[in-house]
Amino acid sequence: TAVDLAEGLDLPAALVVLDAAARGLCTRFVASPRRSDYTNPRLVEAARRRLEDVALTRRGRAVLEPISLAEPCRESPAESLSAGHFQLAGLPVAEFQAPVHTAAGTFFPDFLWRERRLIGECDGAVKYSDSRAWVAEKQREQLLRDLGYDVVRWLGFEIMRSPAAVVDRVARALGM
Repeated sequence: TAVDLAEGLDLPAALVVLDAAARGLCTRFVASPRRSDYTNPRLVEAARRRLEDVALTRRGRAVLEPISLAEPCRESPAESLSAGHFQLAGLPVAEFQAPVHTAAGTFFPDFLWRERRLIGECDGAVKYSDSRAWVAEKQREQLLRDLGYDVVRWLGFEIMRSPAAVVDRVARALGM
């Protein structure tokens, strides 16, 4: 179903569907999924292969490129949309949910351009409905800044309504 839905969509919208499908496949590949399973190269490749097999069986070659870019570790439709728009704009490819170790623990930013020391965070309202979560996020961001990372943020509704503005913000933060 995901392959059928993704065919004919632009890249950002196709990634919303395909990332979720790849995540679901990775979940089924293991007995008790952990965060690391969604970035495990073997599991990611197996999920992409499964999606490719379906595409080829249904003659859906147009969806092969988006399948090759599917990342099961992206945790929200807004992250998937963002990744698709960044790809179309020719921005450098980020690492997704990659570990960053700090004195206070390991954090997993949505987007990490390690060589540029830039972290990208795609925020949604649900994440910060509790004021303690908002304060914890601010503490986390300061720890990352203290380690020399810059942080660029955008809201989920921004990438949906004004993707060019978000792409421009991230490009500027990347020095482009």
